[in-house]
Amino acid sequence: MDMSTKDRIIEVLANLIKQDENINEIPISKIAELADIGKSTVYEHFDSKDDLIKETYVYLSDYYHKRIVAPLKHHTFEAAYKEITCRIMRNAQEANELMMSILGEGHNYKLMTQEDMKKMMDDIQKEVQEIYFNIIRMGISEGIVHLNPSESKEKGHIIRALTMGLIIQRMNENIDLSEKEALSYLYKYSVIILNT
Repeated sequence: MDMSTKDRIIEVLANLIKQDENINEIPISKIAELADIGKSTVYEHFDSKDDLIKETYVYLSDYYHKRIVAPLKHHTFEAAYKEITCRIMRNAQEANELMMSILGEGHNYKLMTQEDMKKMMDDIQKEVQEIYFNIIRMGISEGIVHLNPSESKEKGHIIRALTMGLIIQRMNENIDLSEKEALSYLYKYSVIILNT
């Protein structure tokens, strides 16, 4: 199925942002040229450049959401745990860089209401939590995890805090761990927490 003109325009802007282009310096004419359309066609789909930026933000948010919650390729506890954690780590890094480009210094875009942002984040968190629960079930069936169900919620919060803390430390370059090392540490300590 061919991509609609509107989607092509959004994708062009998203790709330019991914290439570290300064969003304020990207002219509509460049977006139109790369989308293989005329400049006036951009304005048929978007009232302004700000409108295009807002729609691109929504597009990117949906893109990262879909990448995180896509079906897992691995079906053993350790591999599946590392796969979803790696997805979260990579998406957090890439999304942070892109969103900072959109929301960075000198930008004054009102992209989403606080309520819409909270709902979106809550929905993603629920989906990711369900993925982790399914992975933990793999660990139980493989005999790796011996979890007391009454403690699972608290342990889940601890593992989430550990995971997010390490991701943030890596994004801020406060910790010198490769992705592989970070995943190994997270797996090792998550298993310890689950079995304690």
